Amino acid sequence: MGVLFYASLLVLLITGWTTRRSRAYQLAALLTLFGFLTSLWLIYLQFFVLHALCSFCLGSAIISTLLFIFGARFLWRKE
Repeated sequence: MGVLFYASLLVLLITGWTTRRSRAYQLAALLTLFGFLTSLWLIYLQFFVLHALCSFCLGSAIISTLLFIFGARFLWRKE
């Protein structure tokens, strides 16, 4: 699922860059919200259900959080 998320995000960003359409960037920014919420859910499962941590999963969660922050800044920027 993570690979699909990152691949979709990459395709949207490349599409926005090559076509100069902000709609692709907007969709990419919204997709980061999905990734962030999924990461929160998976971190919850690691801590409170599995009682085990995965370093790759935590790394991906950090990346998803940073992407969400940048995506939110893009959506709410003043033009």
